[in-house]
Amino acid sequence: MTGQGFERLRTLAPRHVVPGHGRVTDMAQAQKETGDYYRFLITQVGSAARNMESMSETLDTHAAPVQFKHLQNFDELHRANMNRVFVDFESNP
Repeated sequence: MTGQGFERLRTLAPRHVVPGHGRVTDMAQAQKETGDYYRFLITQVGSAARNMESMSETLDTHAAPVQFKHLQNFDELHRANMNRVFVDFESNP
């Protein structure tokens, strides 16, 4: 799911959300954990790519956002997620 996909899900106002990682939850918790994480990636990493900042420096700068460290699989997936967002924004400004 992407940020746009999450926004479409939000408009449906589901009572329960079954995520790809983690437990079944409600929309408020999904927003806090997934929606806010997407917003972080887009505003921080995506903006850096659009501003032609160094990928390496961007990944290092945003390597450990404390508000998301609790997410399941964060340590394994976060750097790769940032890399994908950076490349996507770099190639699709």
